[in-house]
Amino acid sequence: MASRPYEAMTASLLTKSALMGAFCFYLVLSLSLELRPDLAWLVRQPLNALVLIVISPALEEWIFRGWFFDLVRESKFSRVNVRKETRWVSNHNAISTIFFCALHGLMREPLTGLLVLAPSLLLGMMRDRQVSLPALMGIHGTWNFGWFLFFPPD
Repeated sequence: MASRPYEAMTASLLTKSALMGAFCFYLVLSLSLELRPDLAWLVRQPLNALVLIVISPALEEWIFRGWFFDLVRESKFSRVNVRKETRWVSNHNAISTIFFCALHGLMREPLTGLLVLAPSLLLGMMRDRQVSLPALMGIHGTWNFGWFLFFPPD
């Protein structure tokens, strides 16, 4: 039996949980802040929507949870002798998340870097649990779609 609940979850269950969790998050956001989704921004800014919902999530996952994640996992930084029972975030997940958040903070604003911290750690944990890159790209795109429905870009 797994020592932590997430260790027993399959890649498929993690993927479904991430999508259902996003739906619940946006439902609570909508009800608690009385926000209404703005689907019209997709029509007003179709190219921006394509970039934010498809292209950026695919590139970011390929770079940060694919290439960079694997690069750091194979490096000496990830082989530091830390007892596995004492951590739920792998070294390579933490390092790739730092760079992911820094990029978002520099490209947009510092608050954005903080807002992507938890999702980045979750996506990295899912990558550690063998969720495929295409699935992570889809999850990331779905999360962005939901976020920009409530907070459309200017």
